[in-house]
Amino acid sequence: MVTLQISAPWWWGALGFAALAIALAAVLRIYLRGRDVWRYDPKAAWLRALTYFACCWAIACATGALGTILTNPVVFPGQSSDRGWWVFTIVVVVIIFVGYWVLWPMGTLAHGRRVTVDTVVFAVLWGASEGLLFASVWAFFERLLRDLPLGGLWVALATIVVLSAFIGLWHALYWDINVAPEHNIAEWNIRKVAFAHNPNVLLTTTYVTLYGNLAIYAGLQFLALFGSTMFMRFPQALKPLPPDPLGPSLGAPAELDLREKTAVITGGANGIGRAVAREYAGLGAHVVIIDIDESGARTLADELGDDTRVITGDLADFDDVRRIASQVLVDCPRVDVMVVNAGIFTGHRTLTPTGQERTMAVNHLGHYLLLQLLNERLQDSDSRVLVVSSDAHRQAKASQLDDLSYDKGWDASTDNPTAGFAAYNRSKLVATACAMELAQRTRDTGMTVNVLTPGAMVVTGIYRDLTGPMGAAFRLLRPIGRSPEEAAQTYVYLAASPEVAGVTGWYWKDRRPTKESQLAQDPAVRSETWQWSREQVGLEP
Repeated sequence: MVTLQISAPWWWGALGFAALAIALAAVLRIYLRGRDVWRYDPKAAWLRALTYFACCWAIACATGALGTILTNPVVFPGQSSDRGWWVFTIVVVVIIFVGYWVLWPMGTLAHGRRVTVDTVVFAVLWGASEGLLFASVWAFFERLLRDLPLGGLWVALATIVVLSAFIGLWHALYWDINVAPEHNIAEWNIRKVAFAHNPNVLLTTTYVTLYGNLAIYAGLQFLALFGSTMFMRFPQALKPLPPDPLGPSLGAPAELDLREKTAVITGGANGIGRAVAREYAGLGAHVVIIDIDESGARTLADELGDDTRVITGDLADFDDVRRIASQVLVDCPRVDVMVVNAGIFTGHRTLTPTGQERTMAVNHLGHYLLLQLLNERLQDSDSRVLVVSSDAHRQAKASQLDDLSYDKGWDASTDNPTAGFAAYNRSKLVATACAMELAQRTRDTGMTVNVLTPGAMVVTGIYRDLTGPMGAAFRLLRPIGRSPEEAAQTYVYLAASPEVAGVTGWYWKDRRPTKESQLAQDPAVRSETWQWSREQVGLEP
């Protein structure tokens, strides 16, 4: 049987596509100059995507993958009579088709977009480019590792690990933020990974390692991404995104301005809260920082100027929360923006003086009490209330609603990051559900309540005490995480943009409105968590 021959790199082609990528990146930079792209921008999305596609082709030339596909047969002599080859080929085609053309659409919404010629063109470009990228990674490791003992195994493993890590991080940190339009039903993401992405990478990489059909390997990725593009209805490059029939009604884009506005921020001394305070002050706001870290808060206040005030206290101590609320009412005749941001993660179970689990107390209960005590002032101010949640709230389960304080299964004597994450997830679920309930209860009062997530892998100190493999993983990924300043942009948009005036009861991610978890959308869950919260903080039902 004839075997695959890896071609030599085509350096002129690599340089040409690299030059194209640089030119496209320059055009993108010019296009974005002086432009605050708060909404999804199809022109910018296409320019970013085309830059990425050019990079894929450059890599394919540099690794010899493109030449290998062009100079080797699609099907090698003898394979057409090999029953095992036929069975494996049919299996991977069926897996790709079912994963990306049957299951994937079930977890995808088009939000009013339609299939256009642009959609088909994008599908062809994305499928071909990422198919070449997959082929490039495999060809690189095939050249590097094939001659080792069990070389084929190492080639497959290295390709699977690199592609899985790259695709996961690339989509989470860039593609799904800046290129792909809103399309995911969040509860389907795990199913998409489990039944589409993972089987694709595992089976197709094993297939190409065993049989050498690099063109078919790239073609399978083309099939997968062509389907993805068609079902998400990738938008036209030169036309604005059509109105989303499922989204809120947004106003016209306008300049951001917080002059003469008062913005109160909990957890404003460090991390994202610190970045948000700086952004708000830069837009002219009078900033009030609420934080347990008095030294950090005072240092930041000195930096921001005389208009910045500091109120110190522990949100896990309800007496402190009442004192904080009283001070806000004295110091702030108006509260135009209220950012409920403070949060903690801990692997150690600890209780507050009043008996609440500390993660729930800081991340939700203290804020819940604070908002209730300030409710009249917030309504009188037509305040924009921003409750900071996390996509981690989607990991909380309905079965956990009977143990919101996490009294069962968390041993206080040991460090248990897994239990700590479970407690964090519950606290964010309850915070999200109660925020949406508050939005409903205050609708038409002038006050708005929206929930936001800062996004994935923000480099802050919240996980600084995390130990073990999880801690090592977070530290390893810090260099590629998003900065607090990047994460702060959704806070800025929701606080200052005229576009979202009057918009309430939405969950926001990367400045886009989306939906909270299905559990948090459940009216019964919202009512139950609301009543439980009132009981925990000592308010009348």
